[in-house]
Amino acid sequence: MRDEPGVRCPVCAIGPLESILHRDGVPVIQNYLFATPEAARAIGRGTLEYYACLNCTFVFNAAFAPELLEYGPDYENTQT
Repeated sequence: MRDEPGVRCPVCAIGPLESILHRDGVPVIQNYLFATPEAARAIGRGTLEYYACLNCTFVFNAAFAPELLEYGPDYENTQT
């Protein structure tokens, strides 16, 4: 169990928090249709830093950076 300074549960703000996953270099978007393999490999990358709140059980990515997301006409998330 680890409480990181400055990291709070976005739901209850109480904690404590448990770090459950850390990965660097993860593609920042999925469900994107790329014209070439090179374009797919060039997608922006970020960090996953998942925490579980032991108070309310919410799980979240503390490293989420919305400015890295870029939705466009090639985004495909059809659920049919």
